[in-house]
Amino acid sequence: MFFAFAATFISAITLVIQKLSLSKFRVNAFGFNLLVFFFLALTAFIWTILNHSLPQKSFFQGESLILFIFLVFLAFIWNTLFSYSLQKEEMSEAEMIISMSPIFTVLLALILLPEERNYFIFAPALVASGALIWSNIEKRHFDFSKTEFTLLLAVLGIALEAIVIKKLLNFIPTETLYFLRCSFSLPLFALILLTQMKKKMIFPNSKKSFSLIALVGILATFQMVFFYRAYHSIGVTETILISLLAPILVFILTPYFFKEKIAKKLWFALAIILICIIISELKF
Repeated sequence: MFFAFAATFISAITLVIQKLSLSKFRVNAFGFNLLVFFFLALTAFIWTILNHSLPQKSFFQGESLILFIFLVFLAFIWNTLFSYSLQKEEMSEAEMIISMSPIFTVLLALILLPEERNYFIFAPALVASGALIWSNIEKRHFDFSKTEFTLLLAVLGIALEAIVIKKLLNFIPTETLYFLRCSFSLPLFALILLTQMKKKMIFPNSKKSFSLIALVGILATFQMVFFYRAYHSIGVTETILISLLAPILVFILTPYFFKEKIAKKLWFALAIILICIIISELKF
């Protein structure tokens, strides 16, 4: 459980820093992703070397190889859509759609991962996910703009990636999988960036924005490796239940960085999520 809570806390901080980089410093989304994935791959590579982590031979064969190729393209697509949308949307609007990711992940885990069909964990996760969505939803949210729909597609990609990762962790250590995922995604971002070279501000134009991007890459590596370890040890559904605390933390941090108000019902949702986490830990 430590890895799930640690990853959740880091993910909230990373998202706020990512939003600052993309909106306040106006960093190009494609340039942002290329630099972030470079720092992700570098950090994960160092971690892999230090731990002497090597994949099984079977990882490069059959189903696992096909799943890995699918993972690389999926990571590229959802990260591109996510960064583009985050640059355009207000944090409060974006977080509403991002908060839908857990419920998609929980439902996909129930359908695609037979070992995840523990209804004493699934039910609290579903209730907590619903509470989070309810705390952010407004009437106007049902009328999605083009940017919001793009972000929704990215969120679906995040949910599907968690399922693919869970399957691949049977063949490869967590940090090594993350290193390979980021390394093979880098050329795809570089390729897209070539088509954007005529646009201004492809890369950050200040030391501060560059430093924030490097920080996002380093923090996100720890975040995702910890999430991978949590998927492998306690399962996707229970990890996602704990990760529901991340959007709450983001909303608490939002007024300090983006001067956006916190809805009162968010605190009620926080109470429900905490109760659901406690219930899921009770062994019936």
